[in-house]
Amino acid sequence: MDVKKILLILMLIAVGIFAMFALALAGLGEKTGSGQMAKATGGGGCTANGTISVSYVPQEYMQWVADASTSYLKGDSLALIAVIEEESSWDPNSTYKGHATGLGQFEPGTAKSMPEFKGGQDAAGNTWPVGIVYDPSTGHPDDARFDAKRSIYAAAYYLGQGMQKQNWDLFNAYAINYHTYGNDGSAKGAAISAATQVMNYYNKLKATVSVACASANGGSIVSIAHQQLGLAESPPNSDSGSNIQKFLGTATSEKWCADFVSWVYWQANTPFTGGLEPSGWRIPGADNVYAYIKAHGTAVDRSPSGNNPPPQEGDVIYFNFSGQDHVGIVESVAGNSLTYISGNTTANNVAEATVNYQTNTNVIGWGRLK
Repeated sequence: MDVKKILLILMLIAVGIFAMFALALAGLGEKTGSGQMAKATGGGGCTANGTISVSYVPQEYMQWVADASTSYLKGDSLALIAVIEEESSWDPNSTYKGHATGLGQFEPGTAKSMPEFKGGQDAAGNTWPVGIVYDPSTGHPDDARFDAKRSIYAAAYYLGQGMQKQNWDLFNAYAINYHTYGNDGSAKGAAISAATQVMNYYNKLKATVSVACASANGGSIVSIAHQQLGLAESPPNSDSGSNIQKFLGTATSEKWCADFVSWVYWQANTPFTGGLEPSGWRIPGADNVYAYIKAHGTAVDRSPSGNNPPPQEGDVIYFNFSGQDHVGIVESVAGNSLTYISGNTTANNVAEATVNYQTNTNVIGWGRLK
């Protein structure tokens, strides 16, 4: 056997050993890194539904990530994305020795106590069908932890509980509460190593999101708004329901066109401030939203003469229909024809409509944040 063949065999053996080692680490949810603690706060906005989402989250999971993050993580979808990337690399069939299983790598003992897996109503008011958790999960494809949607919501809840305990410090919330190490310090090194990887990935996401959102805010706003089309109140005329609760925030029932606009801007990483909810992203009342745009951006009141700077996609557009204020988001403009998306429509849902913005007297004005 010549020298080249010997070297090739040795190289293949080395690669195989390295791959086995990497897989073992991945199964444990532990990756090495240079530990550096950092604070992680809410506002992961335009990842789950915006311009870079497909790069990091499988398309079919995007809406679940956004909804779960809104319910449990102050909208910080980046934190949830980083944790699932560390735990399973977005493989819903991921399992470690048949115990830690699924996207969130939940142990059977933990999963059996969670409504997302066993069935019932979760902390956000979602109702889950009865599920079965096996120990081990090997050979049981019907184990509820293999269900991607269940695992995403469960991971968001579990992480959110840790974030609250650790004052919204993602590093310690993950190391201590999610990737739990014992009170005696056992597995502490592994947990800190894994948490370091989470923070490295989280910070990478934040940097990418910042660039992506800054380059295409209008398009991101419209994209997020468009994905909400058809979401409706339940029952009709109730101004409430599970489909629209994410727009309402902590409110239980109210006219929600302004809440819809507030939520979309928040998810697009251009949140309003000084309003309701912990970070102040929600401004109720269509007139209040338009006043906010006037105070913090550039707004144009429609002129009967038609000498107006035209609206742009992503703008807030403000109406008054026979004394009833309404607000929406500009989707597209062609000449004087404008299509917008709004919530709390006469059909009790999120829907599109088209108007002549120059001649329609219901149009009061439009504008955008600076």
